[in-house]
Amino acid sequence: MIEQRTTDWYLCRKGMFTASEMWKLMQGGTRPMNEEELIAAKESKSKRKTVDVMFGDTAITYIRNKVAESLMTTNSFIDYIDENSFTTRAMQRGIELEFEARNIYSERFNKRVDEVGFEIYDEYSGGSLDGLVDGENAQIEIKCPNTDKHLMFMLMKEGKELLDIEPKYYYQVQFNLMGYKHDWCDFVSYDNRLKGKLDMSITRIYPDTELFKEFKLRIKEAGLIKDKMINDIVNLAIK
Repeated sequence: MIEQRTTDWYLCRKGMFTASEMWKLMQGGTRPMNEEELIAAKESKSKRKTVDVMFGDTAITYIRNKVAESLMTTNSFIDYIDENSFTTRAMQRGIELEFEARNIYSERFNKRVDEVGFEIYDEYSGGSLDGLVDGENAQIEIKCPNTDKHLMFMLMKEGKELLDIEPKYYYQVQFNLMGYKHDWCDFVSYDNRLKGKLDMSITRIYPDTELFKEFKLRIKEAGLIKDKMINDIVNLAIK
């Protein structure tokens, strides 16, 4: 297994769309209508002058970043990761507590949880899990948020509510469920600042097969855009 957040782990992710950033590809946008669309809108008495499109600015920027990674040499990419590896105190705290949270989950449920590295799902995407649950076709996703957000997670009655509280986490969990073809994921929120068993909240999330269809469509389209960008850039370079 390649340990997460190591150089080799980053190299496995180089140029790939990942589960933790899938939320960026879920951001749609608009574009100005062309002449034909404006005429059709006028005839239908619509006042709209824009058309909804699959990818907005956030998604396009993300795709462009993956193009840049793909075109970097290995050494340049490693330097790039070092230059952009900004970590806040809250982020560092979450990284440090992940191991502790995994062990507590394992003890409370009497289940061994194995760490995993990066798994490639297709030619364009992949993901990393916080743990595989031994003896189950299942996974866990660990977050160590601030106390306010932890309490919000505690009050969730079902996994779908995560989509309203933190969409990026919901998309991450679902993308990994799709990639690994698992039956469920336990979304674990851990905050050791609270007393007793209030330190951990666990919400079971099941596969959202309708969302999987949207993932596949967006990954395919993003991959095609990425490939075209790379080809266009390479063709310009050899002229």
